[in-house]
Amino acid sequence: LFIILLGVISISIVNAQNTTTLQKYMSAANVAINNKNTDEAIVYLKKAIEITPDNFIPYYLLGTVYTHVKDNDSAVKYYTEVLNLINTNTISQKFYDCYGYSEDVSYRKIMTEIYDFLAVHYKTIGQIKLSKRYNNLNIQLNITSGYKAPVVSSLERIYLCYAEENKWDECLEYFDEILMVIPTGGAWGMCEAVCYAAMGDCYAHLDNETKMISKYQQAAKLGHLGAINFLKSAGIT
Repeated sequence: LFIILLGVISISIVNAQNTTTLQKYMSAANVAINNKNTDEAIVYLKKAIEITPDNFIPYYLLGTVYTHVKDNDSAVKYYTEVLNLINTNTISQKFYDCYGYSEDVSYRKIMTEIYDFLAVHYKTIGQIKLSKRYNNLNIQLNITSGYKAPVVSSLERIYLCYAEENKWDECLEYFDEILMVIPTGGAWGMCEAVCYAAMGDCYAHLDNETKMISKYQQAAKLGHLGAINFLKSAGIT
């Protein structure tokens, strides 16, 4: 029994030492970030990861630092690790381990930032399938959370992905299905408007003028400026 207790005490002491060291590294990293010393911040954050490889926060900060210095490949690497590690039930504890105090950290905000970055990055390098995947994840998360603006942005990027592939029939099918998921009315109207405008564009490319005009009219009723301007220029009410 004495040997078992001694082992438990030893583990507790090591854990406490690791936590203290982790907090020193994280504090130093934050100072370096605030002073715009990115190289130093990267060194401290990587040391923090060595101590607690299961804590998502150093990975997340590394992702933001690498994004700032436009090292997108490294940002992708560390943001992807965040996706593997983050858990809504342990965010507060992970934050406490890093800084020694609790903080109300938004899971949705972190995930939206990462999904946005990955969606744009993968579209930029031509990996459209991955771009659509992360845009879709962002849409699902923010519809569930009740946030409209990120949904609008992701819907617009989804449309651009399909447009780049010239997959107009698939694009129509996607936006027809997503309209059944998006809440209707009120502030969600702009999300609906983006869908109808995208469908109008699809019908334009498919040379179906009647349906094109119908979708643009639906988008215009919901305040979509592009659709409104098109209809005005075409002399259509």
